[in-house]
Amino acid sequence: MKTAVFVGEYPGYSLTFVDAQIRALLEDGNDVEIYAERKPVGRVPKPPEFLTQVKVHYELMPESFVARLKGLVAGWSWRWPAFRALNPWSFGRDAISLRSVWSAQAWPSGQYDFVLCHFGPHGRKAVLARAAGLIEGPVVTVFHGNDLYTYPKQFRFPIYKPLIEKGDLFFCISERGREQLQKMGCPGDRIEVLRMGVDTELFCPGDRKRGERVRILTVARLVESKGICTAMKAMAGIEFDYEWHLVGTGPMEEELRQEASQLGVSERVRFRGALSVAEVREELQLSDLFVLTPEEDRNGEIEGIPVALMEAMACELAVVSTRHSGIEELIEDGCSGLLAMEGDIDSVRAAIQIALADRGRREALGRAARQKVKRDFDLTFWNRRLIDRAREISREWSS
Repeated sequence: MKTAVFVGEYPGYSLTFVDAQIRALLEDGNDVEIYAERKPVGRVPKPPEFLTQVKVHYELMPESFVARLKGLVAGWSWRWPAFRALNPWSFGRDAISLRSVWSAQAWPSGQYDFVLCHFGPHGRKAVLARAAGLIEGPVVTVFHGNDLYTYPKQFRFPIYKPLIEKGDLFFCISERGREQLQKMGCPGDRIEVLRMGVDTELFCPGDRKRGERVRILTVARLVESKGICTAMKAMAGIEFDYEWHLVGTGPMEEELRQEASQLGVSERVRFRGALSVAEVREELQLSDLFVLTPEEDRNGEIEGIPVALMEAMACELAVVSTRHSGIEELIEDGCSGLLAMEGDIDSVRAAIQIALADRGRREALGRAARQKVKRDFDLTFWNRRLIDRAREISREWSS
């Protein structure tokens, strides 16, 4: 089965679930090509080992219309898909802005048995590329979180209209996501839940050595929607001997450093930057408590079900999180973790205090957390589900 995978930036630190699916497709004997919008900027993650078997095609579209126009004029090669993508009656704003034209000119043509797109905007791009004749094959889109809630609000028109009309199948990572996509007009019989699971053999309990301080860990992009500022304010009011390791990078890093200083917790907070998968696993196995408290940010950005939470739970680590988006589908409060109200400093502080106060309770929560992930979020099961559905939809498409 020949498969195309549409993504944004590639490779990326936060795309471990995409890499896992590609790896599963390759191990199943499929050919895979990646259509990526851009290369990573800043610190570049270590490329996955399978990239020697996979072609990556980059779009590299300029932000400005003038730059797109100049680039197309300079590199025009008279490809038929690009001519078709110029039609404003078929491609609307995408043709007028030259976005559909650039994609059709920059990416190679290909025929595929299965086109897998992560995040709604890339699914939309894939169906437009297919309409231009650039690619052929059934388009399947995985919606995660922000792409369902915040992204569509940026536009005064129904941005997903072409995707909902022309997409062949839609996966949502949570039941809440499925409900939201139906509200947007997508027929329910074309939506299924596909969990982004974790490798429970890779992420497993380690030999946790107890230090004098309780070791708290957070792994996340340093952005507002992860609720790190709320967690920091909550921890500032806790009189307990702990150290907090923050793994990740993002635009809020300097703001969070200043906040830690103002709150008087700088000596307890360690900013660790971006780490590899192996390094993250080691951090999880060394820690006593995992804290990740997502919340809706000022722009309405909403998370899905963070894979970082699943990885922590798979390592038998007690977790504190929030009643946000689909997280309650992963964590049962008081059983497989502790949940607070999102954005509520007092509620978050109370949950963390409960976890810190009782080591036995933390260990019991951790054991239940791993069982929950093994039962409902196991990577092998969900990757097998994806491949089986890919074969089914490929057969339907070809017939």
